[in-house]
Amino acid sequence: MHREVMSRYDMMTVGELNHTTPDQMMKYVHPDRHELQMGFTFEHVNLGRGGVDMAMVEPHKLSEFKEVIARWQGLREKGGWHALYLENHDQVS
Repeated sequence: MHREVMSRYDMMTVGELNHTTPDQMMKYVHPDRHELQMGFTFEHVNLGRGGVDMAMVEPHKLSEFKEVIARWQGLREKGGWHALYLENHDQVS
């Protein structure tokens, strides 16, 4: 995809890489791979959620949130880029 399409344009790409580990995400976002510049996941916003509608079902601890963010931000030390956000259109507030 990079060779045939994206390399022809000055653009940035972001991929929704839900259900991946940080190591799996690196296969897509590491600059040497020439695939995506950044990826995002839902792990940090899914803390405490459950059920069909993913509504908040139980509170979570700040330490859990910090652990998830630290793990994903660790990609930066390896050359990757994880997109941060706190809410989105897919989940109820």
